[in-house]
Amino acid sequence: MADFPGAHIPGLVRELGGQDGSLTFDEAVVQTTGQGLKLKHETRPITINRPDGDVKLGDLPVRFLESTSGKLEQFCDAVQHVKINVTSDYFQNVIVKECATSNYKGLPEPFRLRKEPQVPYTMQLIILTALPPDDVPADTSETYVHVFKHVYLHKNKVIAKECMNMCYGIGLKFDWGTHTRQGLVGLTYMMDRMGGKQIRNWILQPKFEKKVTMDQSARDAGYRFIREDGPKSNNRNQFMEWTDTQIHTAGSPIENWQEAKVVTALNNYMRGRQNAKSLEYWPFTLKSLVPWFSDEILFQMLGSLRQHAITWIGKTRTGKSLASKTVAFCQSKVEINEAGRDDLIPSIITAKHLDFFKAEPLCKYKPGIFDDGMLQKMEEDATVWARYSSAYFEQGASRQACNNPYDRGVDDEQVKEMRASNIWEIKHKDFMKLIQPSFACIDEAEDMDAIIARTHIIIITDHGIYWRLAHPQHRTVPFVQWPENEPHDLLIPSQKDIFRSYKKDPFKHTPPPSFHADMVWSQEVLQRLLRGESIPRAITIRPGRSLFGDIEPQRELRPELIGESETAVRVKKEKVSNVFQTLKRTGPVLIDLDSPIQKRIRAACTSPTATSASAAAPASSSAEPSRSTQAAYPPQNPDFLQARDEEHELAEVREPDSLELQLEHLIDQEKPEDIHNGGAGDDMDIAEESDVAAGHHLLGGLFAGQVVRDVCGLQVLRWFGFPVEFEMDGPFSVLQLNGMIRKFQVQFVPVKSQSVFKDGMYLCHKQNHFTGVRSLEGYVRRFDNETEYVCNVSYLQTLADDSSTTLFRLVPGEEKFVHRLCDLSGGAGQVFSRSRRAAREQRKVLMCPCQTCVIPGCSGSLIEKTDKQLEAICYTLSGPVEVIHQSKQCTARNCRATYGYNFRWEEGKKINVLSIKDFADGMLFVNAKKGFSLQYLQYHEELVFRGHLSTRAIEHAYNEVFGDEDDQVVTALRKLHQTAMFYHVALQEFEVLGLHMTLVLDDEVTDKALDIYSAYCHATLFPPSSRSKVKCLVGDGHLALRARCEDGPCKRAGRPRKNTQPIGKHSNGWFMCCDPTSGRIVSLMVMHEPECNEYVTKSLESILWLYPKCTCFVYDRACSFVNKSARTNEAFEQIQDYIVDWFHAYGHAKDCHRKRLGRIIQGVNTSICEQVFAWFRHFSTNFNELRGNRHRFIILYMAKRHNQAIENNTAVYLRPIAHPASVRSTPYGCSKKQVKKSKTNVKKVISRKTSKGKYNRGIMKRVSMKK
Repeated sequence: MADFPGAHIPGLVRELGGQDGSLTFDEAVVQTTGQGLKLKHETRPITINRPDGDVKLGDLPVRFLESTSGKLEQFCDAVQHVKINVTSDYFQNVIVKECATSNYKGLPEPFRLRKEPQVPYTMQLIILTALPPDDVPADTSETYVHVFKHVYLHKNKVIAKECMNMCYGIGLKFDWGTHTRQGLVGLTYMMDRMGGKQIRNWILQPKFEKKVTMDQSARDAGYRFIREDGPKSNNRNQFMEWTDTQIHTAGSPIENWQEAKVVTALNNYMRGRQNAKSLEYWPFTLKSLVPWFSDEILFQMLGSLRQHAITWIGKTRTGKSLASKTVAFCQSKVEINEAGRDDLIPSIITAKHLDFFKAEPLCKYKPGIFDDGMLQKMEEDATVWARYSSAYFEQGASRQACNNPYDRGVDDEQVKEMRASNIWEIKHKDFMKLIQPSFACIDEAEDMDAIIARTHIIIITDHGIYWRLAHPQHRTVPFVQWPENEPHDLLIPSQKDIFRSYKKDPFKHTPPPSFHADMVWSQEVLQRLLRGESIPRAITIRPGRSLFGDIEPQRELRPELIGESETAVRVKKEKVSNVFQTLKRTGPVLIDLDSPIQKRIRAACTSPTATSASAAAPASSSAEPSRSTQAAYPPQNPDFLQARDEEHELAEVREPDSLELQLEHLIDQEKPEDIHNGGAGDDMDIAEESDVAAGHHLLGGLFAGQVVRDVCGLQVLRWFGFPVEFEMDGPFSVLQLNGMIRKFQVQFVPVKSQSVFKDGMYLCHKQNHFTGVRSLEGYVRRFDNETEYVCNVSYLQTLADDSSTTLFRLVPGEEKFVHRLCDLSGGAGQVFSRSRRAAREQRKVLMCPCQTCVIPGCSGSLIEKTDKQLEAICYTLSGPVEVIHQSKQCTARNCRATYGYNFRWEEGKKINVLSIKDFADGMLFVNAKKGFSLQYLQYHEELVFRGHLSTRAIEHAYNEVFGDEDDQVVTALRKLHQTAMFYHVALQEFEVLGLHMTLVLDDEVTDKALDIYSAYCHATLFPPSSRSKVKCLVGDGHLALRARCEDGPCKRAGRPRKNTQPIGKHSNGWFMCCDPTSGRIVSLMVMHEPECNEYVTKSLESILWLYPKCTCFVYDRACSFVNKSARTNEAFEQIQDYIVDWFHAYGHAKDCHRKRLGRIIQGVNTSICEQVFAWFRHFSTNFNELRGNRHRFIILYMAKRHNQAIENNTAVYLRPIAHPASVRSTPYGCSKKQVKKSKTNVKKVISRKTSKGKYNRGIMKRVSMKK
């Protein structure tokens, strides 16, 4: 049975978070691959009627069909819970009859497609019995089935949206990777196992292969014989002569082989020796390198090994080639294990000339090293070939280069300057001078910048090591000195003998005793670094003297990343894998495997009531070393006198004597506060503020073991990978545990309940006991009492909700240099260096707070993209602030979405992913490099609402205040500010409606969202709290605020045409209805045509149902509206009075058939619309040139803000109606009083006229006298 060469493809249920069924797609492919099976298309469909099988629809390799899925040749239609009784007669007479003639459109619903394709197609049907749906009682007598339709379009491709329109149920697509033929065979095999009633057009049948004439072992032996014993050159026709002899020699491994095959094999082996050297054995691992180099330099580069190359330059015989080959071998091993390629052997390619890589291009399973190639002396054609052939390298393939030349004079000069200033870093220009001898053939500065932006560089000199990470910026390059009294070599001293043995006999593949364990550790390190995790630092114990005067050698304590039991299991697998890989190259090998199961002795519990809160370190029974030595180095497999022959033999349990019984009784009777002198009792101490500043004082441990007591906290640290020692009894507080791991630059801090979903390591304290929890990519493991458990994803949330449990999370601490041999003392240089380092590190790193992908249907976790740290600018009220914008990426294979801080990228658009409460950092980004603080946006939003401030004014003020001091204020601030403001407003408004996750930055308001928001405003936000108090409405139109029309004329170049009236690009304003009692806006509507009865009717129809006691409507064109529209509309039956407002009523008509209208609207503010418009018209400068949807949205939002100001009595911006005392009040114009002409009144009028005439004649007389 052959292995499936494709990637792992889970079923639909597994992809959605469930469990696999009885058969997975991978298993189906593996079971059918290599069995000599092929697909056969039947001209007449085959009918199957049998019980339901063990494979379900969710086990198939299908995914939900989306409109963005591209073009498809095959798709599925899954219809669930169809209420129909498919009997055998119905199946044969109806379904089979139509399918036999390919008349699929004649099938009843839902067995046919909803819409027929425009191309020929073939459809397979599978009908399975189903349970009733959830909304139907379980004891119902109705029959339900699931219908699965597989549609094949005969090599025609149709877009996914049309395929979705053809489906009655759920549209699905197949996902079988790149191996389509094997995927189809596996899918057909799974459909066979589904059972039920089926109509199939494809079946599996054996394909007749040639008879195997030779087994695989004989072929391997023959090729090994050709490779090892065949001639190495062909200058005298050695290939032909040797082949002719061997194939006719009886008993030869290649007897009766074809002559052409043997000669071809000899030629291939010869060309392979002439090209790049393939190295398949290397006895060194990452533990072979000195720990200070790994911690401070190498581990910083390995995380991006798949994206960037590593260039090693400098002094020879210092371990450049050894370190590069070690890294390459570890990556080859990791890539092969992750891909499950057991057929591959970890190996690397080395060459001294680029042309040698032609024979075998690099791939991620076989990295390449360009060792001592002397780039400055390379021919031009080789460089050109390398440039063009590099495109054929597989993505993620590691590439390294080693070279010797560097400028020693620059090195000596820079070291002197660094020692004088005590600043251990050099400038970029000096670094370029240092490496120039190795890149002498690079003439252009742009080419050199491109090289250093894509490769990490390590320079090993006589004084130390310069190292630079790959990035395009010209930053300073750090420098690390060689440790004093140590050789200038990257290989640890204990590995020197192994290196000499390897150089003496490279073909003797005998790894060192600890090679497999060290390789397991190295793989774990590299995998964690590639995932973006951090590795604890190693501890180096310098040489010294023991108590008896003996010289103790230097020791390195590497962090324990995995448990002892898991390490033993993985070492065993590593040995087995190494043996079988060796068998492919050589003959039989003796397998020497140690059992990964540790021998344990189980001690008897003398007290039935005693409990163990933590595990003690086991003691050796063969010797009695010191207590500290026992605790620090517990033996892996202790030798027990009674358990030497059996793996799981238990020690004999003896009866305790009287003294032991008395001691156990005293311990049981002792109170907890007496046991923990000076510590905590059963109750957990609540730390005061001063205690929190000094550390955490939660204690853990209540165990009386054989060696040490109360060490549950130390056991958790060992499980996390910290090499702590068991030197004393506990209990230990969190403050003490932090002190033990402070040298690794990490610490435990309290964690809030809302932050427990983050991946990481957690320390749990409950009832004087510590446990550990690891969470990574949804995989949660718990450590308690030397036992590891696998928990579900919600376990951490359960702990956070428990009031008796305190959670601490492991986070990076302050930076310390563990391997520095001398302390830096005083001086301005040290102060300057620290300040510069602080200036670089004080930038705040902002990344998306989401932990899982928010795309519907995707449940992948989000991880940091180490190569996507962008320097961004955030505009705040105190000026621009420089921050680091860290991107994230979804880990789901079929998603891989990229996330910014508050948005994700999809088809070139930035889609929001956060709600308002998720902006914990108080900032939002409008693109990858520009952001704004929420305080800044809220401040300017208030200025726009109350002061009608324009974006040009904001840009001018910001540039005037901060432009001289900071050059980060850009000219496009106006556009960025407008985008950020609309995004912030739309986010807080649409979150209530559940539309905030569909917001697109710079295109926030869609037609659908605007319609929903408008309906929400009119039905919920605009009406007052008591709608029954609204008894009158006032309406009017306004032309100052006008929205842009989507179909308006476009701007054209050149002079405008003469004698032509330009077509308007704006609407005709807004029609508004207000409540005169409260002053609230209750309705807003855009008028695309001049004000007419149509918009009045639509406005009233949309809101009148909300106010059942409204009986009066005030409108300046009320007479025309009543006669032409209101009387014939049944929706306006509740309105009894249509009245013209006070201003327009004067002189409106000679008489009115409706009497006493003035009394009806007495005290009503009929000019409320004019008051609001007087304030609204100032927005025209800012809002009239906005896009249509933005204009409508912001006007609705400002109306909402106006209503809030009315409620809070802060609407002081409305102009009051003037009522001068000297002006005589006039009656309502449409209902003037008819005054009777009595004699008294006539006399008064004549008297006024006479007096007025006399006054005028007197004036004229005085004027004539002056003349």
